[in-house]
Amino acid sequence: VLLEAGANVNARDSAGFTALHLLASDNNLVGVQLLHSYGCSLEIRDSIAQATPLHIAAYNAAQSVVEWLVKQGVDLYAKCSSGHTASDLARNNMHMNCSYYLDCMAEKDEIVPHLPVNVKQKKIFVFNYITFAKHNNNKELLISDRDG
Repeated sequence: VLLEAGANVNARDSAGFTALHLLASDNNLVGVQLLHSYGCSLEIRDSIAQATPLHIAAYNAAQSVVEWLVKQGVDLYAKCSSGHTASDLARNNMHMNCSYYLDCMAEKDEIVPHLPVNVKQKKIFVFNYITFAKHNNNKELLISDRDG
């Protein structure tokens, strides 16, 4: 109702977040798509960490929102104020499927070369596209590109 009445779709709350940031953190794809239909900026940064909706979604393992934002062409290499990309934030929070997806979309033709190695981990994963697609039963990844 507010959006139909002309409310600012990119308005911020007192903490500096937009509705898009909050919906992205909750993996609310329908809400994200609704805001997009009203013209919200998919690259808008919050006022605190300079995080984009992709950063927020990846940090919270909001896989559906992450994949949709990537399909919309958002910047996969954008860094928040701490210098992290969305993939870095996902990986740092052990959201490996999300991190692998972002890495695969960013590095389409190579094995992901920049995964940090933590010697305390029992297993170290390095995926390429085929391995990622097989691991996630995602055949479309192999036959589509980031732009559709």
